Amino acid sequence: MKGAVAAVIFALLLGLAAGLWLNAPGGIRPFETKTVTETATATLTETTTRTVTESYTSTKTTSSVTTATKTQTVTSTTTQTASQVRVILQGGVVADVTYPHDYDDLAGYALSLVNEDRARHGLAPVTLSSIPSGQYHVNSMLRNEYFSHWDNQGYKPYMRYTILGGSGSVAENVGLYTCTRPCYLSTSDVRESVKDLQWQMMNNDTACCNDGHRNNILNPHHNRVSIGVAYTQTAVYFVQDFENYYVQLYDPVISDGVVTLRGNLLKPINPTTVTVYFDKTPTPISPAQLNGPLYVGAYSKGNFTGGVFPPCTRGCPSYIGDVVTVYATTWQVTSSSINIQFPLTRFTQKHGNGVYTLYLLDTNTKPQQESTSISISIG
Repeated sequence: MKGAVAAVIFALLLGLAAGLWLNAPGGIRPFETKTVTETATATLTETTTRTVTESYTSTKTTSSVTTATKTQTVTSTTTQTASQVRVILQGGVVADVTYPHDYDDLAGYALSLVNEDRARHGLAPVTLSSIPSGQYHVNSMLRNEYFSHWDNQGYKPYMRYTILGGSGSVAENVGLYTCTRPCYLSTSDVRESVKDLQWQMMNNDTACCNDGHRNNILNPHHNRVSIGVAYTQTAVYFVQDFENYYVQLYDPVISDGVVTLRGNLLKPINPTTVTVYFDKTPTPISPAQLNGPLYVGAYSKGNFTGGVFPPCTRGCPSYIGDVVTVYATTWQVTSSSINIQFPLTRFTQKHGNGVYTLYLLDTNTKPQQESTSISISIG
């Protein structure tokens, strides 16, 4: 760190862990089928004057909270060559994702640290995901100067993941290193902070976060991770979006109020239900709010609204309480494919417009794991 005083902050997902939002006609949310094209590299020069905060996390809470601060104004100029990937989703929706010039080095290093920790615990390695959700989020946090699982358009990790092409289930770790004077002057400096963040999440996670980050890294069912790294001379933002990626779904997921989960399986699963969670339609959130107490810690999956069971005529299971139980019209699962269909209308009639996230539960895993976290925007 070249003698600079640094602070580490991180946050986790709850119960497990500059945005873009697609609200397509008829509620159809295209995903998975996308075209990625490289644009020309560009030299980005950033001159910023910002107040950097030294902080430490409380040992009395379950989320990352700043409990002591000291500020110093730092003016710095960062010049680096960056590449930009344009993700074109079905329907013409475009997301531009910018990567630092040394992303391959940093992401590869971060991936190796994850897999070293997993190997020490007898777990299979994860591979680098093709879904750019991690990089998209760090870019937004750096550009808008906030630190949160939510982004400045109000979207949670599973919403970003779905929008950017994810068809599995995602659970996010985020981390931030800051220093009081320019200290990230080379790729090796940033690598050092990535290493420290990984160590903190693995070895210093109990007091702040109930080992949420550690458990996410060591989840034996994860098989991919989307890594994001963005930095200036005084801050390093870091995201790990871990995936259970075993389901490759076809478009569209919803049409005329009917959900279709149809596609290929990368390994056999044994789903017995689809749980449905609801979030109100996201609205923009200011950086000041995102850095405040409402958004500094863990995120939830939304509000549980009920779920879907296989077709049933007698002795049927149902959810208890003021929630919705639906029986699928189609429920076909083989070792290599899946085709589940059910109406979403009973959920939308009860809760109205918003985001409905579908979690397909796999009973082959102990404890049960979610094979999808697919968000559908209605309204």
